[in-house]
Amino acid sequence: ESTPDVLAHLETILMPVITITLEHKLYDLYNEVFEIIDSCTFAAKTISPTMWQAFEMIHKTFKSGAELYLEDMLPALENFVNYGWRSLMENHQYLDAVVDMIRTIFKDDKVGGIDRICGCKLAEILMLNLRGGIDNYVPEFIGLAMTILTNEELKVKSYRIHLMEMVINAIYYNPRLSVHVLESNGWTNKFFSMWFSSIDSFTRVHDKKLSIGAITQLLTLRADEVPQSVQQGWPRLLQGVTRLFQTLPAALKNREEAQREEDFGLGDDFDDDEEDDEWEGEDWDHEEGEEAIDVKDESTAYLDFLSQQ
Repeated sequence: ESTPDVLAHLETILMPVITITLEHKLYDLYNEVFEIIDSCTFAAKTISPTMWQAFEMIHKTFKSGAELYLEDMLPALENFVNYGWRSLMENHQYLDAVVDMIRTIFKDDKVGGIDRICGCKLAEILMLNLRGGIDNYVPEFIGLAMTILTNEELKVKSYRIHLMEMVINAIYYNPRLSVHVLESNGWTNKFFSMWFSSIDSFTRVHDKKLSIGAITQLLTLRADEVPQSVQQGWPRLLQGVTRLFQTLPAALKNREEAQREEDFGLGDDFDDDEEDDEWEGEDWDHEEGEEAIDVKDESTAYLDFLSQQ
């Protein structure tokens, strides 16, 4: 990290390895190659022309039957958005490629909830980093999430939370646009009921801060901009944000303790991807009871994936 010229040289040396692996579909090496791209872009905190070439290859690989590897690709893709957002705003070909991956993962019948959670995260990081620059994509993100939330019986709480957070992110991004999309599709009352009845399920620091930010944005709407279908329940916004603020200190404390445990346990073998185990151990075949404790959310040592923002 302290020698960017050496890092740039390393990227050039590694590029043929990345190219051969992806072009020849050496699936056994995909995880390592995506880790290399993740490491280079994270260390540089910027996206070089060499790494943008790697991005193009990742998209091509994804489209040629590697959509099931989105979980492995995600840390690198997050870096491309985090550190290359200006290029995404200027180069719509790159932006379209990221959105295409999100769209594909939701439309593909072969993939499951884990892969779609990755799609939720990718949409989320786009909306957080490119505020004001992706208005034309936000209605599609809301539609992808709400179609599943209103038409499918979701068996896993973390999947349901991530889908809701796609919509919450859209509200935080642009409350007027998002409320208009929800209302025009008849989703407004359904979503707000779902969101506020699940408020205690938003247990991570990131979950709470995101909901607080979205509610704050909603409170900027004029009275005539609030849809009739939710006007009666509008005061619940204040109840919800109060509840989130009340529970935020405990979540912050849990996160700090988890970070200390993680640093102590890993030592020098530090891993930047803090959510590897987020959905491991979840029961994807049996419905959870509403009163069931989400063990992973409540006590597992992981941080929200945007903690480096």
